[in-house]
Amino acid sequence: LWTAQKLDSLGLLAGGVAHDFNNLLTAILGSASVALLKLPEGGPARRAIETLVSAARRASELTQQLLAYSGRGKLEVRPLDLSEQIRELLLVLHAAIPKQIELHLRLGSGLPSVLADVAQMQQIVMNLVINAAEAIGERSGTIIITTGRQMVDDTYIASLPPGEALEKGLHVSLEVHDDGCGMDADTIAKVFDPFFSTKATGRGLGLAAVQGIVRSHHGALRIYSTKGRGTSFKILFPASPAAIESKPAPPAPPRHAGGTVLVVDDEALLRRAATAIIEHFG
Repeated sequence: LWTAQKLDSLGLLAGGVAHDFNNLLTAILGSASVALLKLPEGGPARRAIETLVSAARRASELTQQLLAYSGRGKLEVRPLDLSEQIRELLLVLHAAIPKQIELHLRLGSGLPSVLADVAQMQQIVMNLVINAAEAIGERSGTIIITTGRQMVDDTYIASLPPGEALEKGLHVSLEVHDDGCGMDADTIAKVFDPFFSTKATGRGLGLAAVQGIVRSHHGALRIYSTKGRGTSFKILFPASPAAIESKPAPPAPPRHAGGTVLVVDDEALLRRAATAIIEHFG
């Protein structure tokens, strides 16, 4: 109960701060982007504005992870093939880890769909793979990504760590295993806390975001780890009877200039930024 209350309190705090801060960043990004559109290519102020945009985007990525941790990230849920989503990420995953680390896929075929947000599923996989690569470090090692199906019963539910919950029935599993340094019990107890990191350059938001995304999709996560022998993160998502959707059609081309757009937001800075962008494009 104490663990659940702590996570709820942290989630509420992180979500509140991230939501308000993200509004400000959106206004900064919108206004700076409009300024870039109006500045000449070789203008003396252009490089400074480009640096501003780049820094604001990085800050926005951090707030998105905090929003994911708190369960307040935006979801566009549709029936997905989890194995196919991972296959589509393969090139990006290889680019994100050192060359001395081997990446192996053991992806189940014909799995039931999961009702999920594509971007957030990709974020889970990316964060877990990068975390696994950091656990291996500079030596050679192996990361294995596995998907499959699993029935969940009362016995399995009772074995879940505090704060995790599942419904009985068929689930789709995702497991990321590494043969890195492993973790002791004290580290495992803190690993999902925002801003907790064992790396000198870590921000401590990657795994916190993973946990928030899993919970917002009604899944559960557990860790199997032995100090010096590696770690496995296993996630279960409820299986859905819905048919897996094909990729959405590309967006329609923009309509011709002219017309009226009503901008509604309780943040004046956002209204101004949105108005400037819309008016710039006619």
